[in-house]
Amino acid sequence: MRRWRTFLAGIALALWIAAYAVGAVSLANMLFGPDSSTLLQTVYYLVAGFGWIPLCIPILKFAARDSRPHG
Repeated sequence: MRRWRTFLAGIALALWIAAYAVGAVSLANMLFGPDSSTLLQTVYYLVAGFGWIPLCIPILKFAARDSRPHG
């Protein structure tokens, strides 16, 4: 069962990161025009670049969970 859980978690992570990247870039395109500050864009992309990590923790915990009964 653990192999399937790891496989599903890997698929979920790949889909989540792809969707997050598209969303972050789409939001940046809506927020920043062609004349916006490079510093402001850099700060946004630094924050957005790390923003996906906390939301991956539940998926990783699901993959690491042991399916054997305790006791």
